[in-house]
Amino acid sequence: MNLRKLLRRIKESAASMAGLVEGKAAAVRAAVLAFGVGLVFGSQGATDTPPLRFMGRLVDTAGQPVPGASVRVYENRGAGPAWARELALRETITTGSDGLFEIPAFRADGVLVASKPGLATTWHQRGGAATAVAQQIVLTPPSTLAGRVVDESGDPVAGAEVSVRLASLQRPISAQSWSWSLLKARIAREYFSTRTDAEGRFRLDNIPTNAVADLAVSKPGKFLAQPQRRNLDPDSLQFRAGRQEIVLKLEPAGFIEGKVVARETGQPLAGVRLSLGLEQLRSAEAGEGEEAVSGADGAFRFSGIGPGAYFLRAVLGTNGLPEWVAEAVPVSVEASQTTSGVQVEATRGGLLEAVVLTKGARQPMAQAEANAFKGAQWEQAVTGSKGVALLRLLPGKYDVRVRADGVDSEVMSVIIETGKTNRLQVELAPPPRITGTLRDPSGAPVPGFHLRVFPEMHSSLYGGLQTDANGRFDLAWRPGFASRTSKCFLLARDPARNLAAAQDLEHGDMSLDLRLEPGLVVAGCVQDIKGKPLTNAAAHLHLWVGEMGLSLDERPVGTDSRGRFEISALPPDRRYDVWVTASGYGGVSRNVQADPQTNRIELDVCVLKAIDRKITGQVVDADGKPVAEARVYLDGDNQPSGRAGTDEHGRFTFGACEGQAWLYAGKSGHAPGSAIAQGGDTNVVISLGMDEAVSRSRATQRLSLLGRPLPDLAQMGLAGDAVPTNKPILLCLFDSGQRPSRRLLRQLAEQHDTLRQKGITVLGLQTAVGEAESFKQWKESNPVPFPVGRVAERSEKTKWAAEVESLPWLILTDAQGRVAAEGFPLEELEARLKALEK
Repeated sequence: MNLRKLLRRIKESAASMAGLVEGKAAAVRAAVLAFGVGLVFGSQGATDTPPLRFMGRLVDTAGQPVPGASVRVYENRGAGPAWARELALRETITTGSDGLFEIPAFRADGVLVASKPGLATTWHQRGGAATAVAQQIVLTPPSTLAGRVVDESGDPVAGAEVSVRLASLQRPISAQSWSWSLLKARIAREYFSTRTDAEGRFRLDNIPTNAVADLAVSKPGKFLAQPQRRNLDPDSLQFRAGRQEIVLKLEPAGFIEGKVVARETGQPLAGVRLSLGLEQLRSAEAGEGEEAVSGADGAFRFSGIGPGAYFLRAVLGTNGLPEWVAEAVPVSVEASQTTSGVQVEATRGGLLEAVVLTKGARQPMAQAEANAFKGAQWEQAVTGSKGVALLRLLPGKYDVRVRADGVDSEVMSVIIETGKTNRLQVELAPPPRITGTLRDPSGAPVPGFHLRVFPEMHSSLYGGLQTDANGRFDLAWRPGFASRTSKCFLLARDPARNLAAAQDLEHGDMSLDLRLEPGLVVAGCVQDIKGKPLTNAAAHLHLWVGEMGLSLDERPVGTDSRGRFEISALPPDRRYDVWVTASGYGGVSRNVQADPQTNRIELDVCVLKAIDRKITGQVVDADGKPVAEARVYLDGDNQPSGRAGTDEHGRFTFGACEGQAWLYAGKSGHAPGSAIAQGGDTNVVISLGMDEAVSRSRATQRLSLLGRPLPDLAQMGLAGDAVPTNKPILLCLFDSGQRPSRRLLRQLAEQHDTLRQKGITVLGLQTAVGEAESFKQWKESNPVPFPVGRVAERSEKTKWAAEVESLPWLILTDAQGRVAAEGFPLEELEARLKALEK
């Protein structure tokens, strides 16, 4: 097992759909569930948006229905950008005997919170890219978060309120992939809150075992410093369920006092909700900061605020078009000091009327988002059925962008004047449609059959995926960027009859005649090292799309009394592998080599080693200091796939098998690190920023390229015409098996046209040495709009590229071909380019 496979297994998340219920009586429910939450939740908009319906199912970790559970439905009824919206309880529903529940006329973004005595309170959130497609909500056994609260001197703080500030559920898609669901401050505090005892200790119960959270502490005159994130990465939250020795240190707080008034008259405005966010983060954690509400005299007060620079935003009205608008006010806070006299001035402003039409047909587009930006000011509205969105804005010049069905318009500039309406008309292309008929092997139409787009994370679904009485289907979809770098396809499977069909999807309208044919069957046997069948094993099937192996089924296939498993109804012309695991044992991967002479594949016997030893160690930073709350992953041939968080001393523990294992560690704000260990090692050290696999092979340290000419790229497949002279070059060194590398390639692809217009030549270079044919296949499956070469072998001539400190690695040259910067994040590119101009 190499590091590329390790990173691919432990870090890829892909949504996966599967039927949840059987029989004609549940067919409709199953179809709606299988469409995914993206279809049934919809997005926040005007009240004339057609109501949608959501059907869900609660199950326990064994997949059994949870009847009699309480499901609370919270709707996001606010208007404007995300930070201004407010969740409100709509209704409470009780699950039936089959664990199913239904929410009719569910119009808005929201969150469901489910609970039942004896199980942890869990949630399901919808409303943005952080939410993957799901069909069921799993209630886990209850876990805890516990620890103590101390002041700046280390003394216990009694009577402090401790609550969950932000939490995310890690939902397993397969043994190696996960999706996330967020629970934010106001609702999180409602369900997970307690007070410290006389010794400053606290305990939060009913935490889901698959949750990770940030905590908040409320105590007059004190504040708890929160991590600063430029992007809200759910995997970067601080505390995993089960942590028992958390230490929350409070520091002296500052205060803010002020008043909300009407600018023209100076009259106080009551009931205005004010949100406080860190200035440098802007909206990275919008809606998660401190809040206050103005009183009858317009006065407001924030207490328990940490030192720093903030933006104070006012929410004037929560539904429809507000009557007032106010500019974000910058505020500075010092420890133990009160910042007083802050005045928020509200005004009627002017209106922006954005009319969004379909391109060509010029039909109104509902549910399109109109966003207006001016400095720190950001307002948003959503079009109704007439394609009109209204925003009340302060006077001034705004940049406006409209988004619908995953497509953004160009940025347009508008001038807003007091008391006037500025009308803006935008045309956007409607989503393409895929229509056709599904037929059985005899050619007869197949009614009431469920189809799906795979992989779902590459597309947004806007229509049903169930055939009608004549076997017809009609799907509106918008391929995301990822589908331009790896194929999506329409998939139909009938395991009962071992029939399957798959059709690659192109960009644009398609009319298909899809026929079910005999499917591929993959079978195997699982044993321990003594040859005893393992009856508790699970086989996880992955279908490969480009360089990603994505789970095809929601649940793995279990073994029978003979240790055998069988997976049927697979399209035969695809690439698969099977990952086999069992409780108390490691895992084994098997590639599926299709045979055109048969539709049945018998895998080699899968022999699993027992988890009979441990691997323990510590994660440290570049200075050798312990790193708490780092994420550590374990994998390897015959090893279990595991993940853990480090404690306050940076230490971690894994159960492991005999043999070699790979360890990978990461934490927000640090470069990742890796190490190689053996089962039974108890003093493994993972240094963030250090790749042990690379460092072991280094004979000498790589020299910096700064100020030197960029080495010749021709021998790496980047010919002279790809490397023009007299132009700056931005070269990305990457490993296609590493998620951060793939993410940066996508970002560069998205910015390619802009960079080209600035005269910058973008190039890519695969530095992980591999087979030429594998690299060719990867390029064909993952096209990017700039030339990409590869390092064919490690040598002294390629050390400059193959032995950088960490990947991905950016190198920028000036117009003369000399390296001006290297090893910098993409966020610094603009500054680096400006430096070249001087």
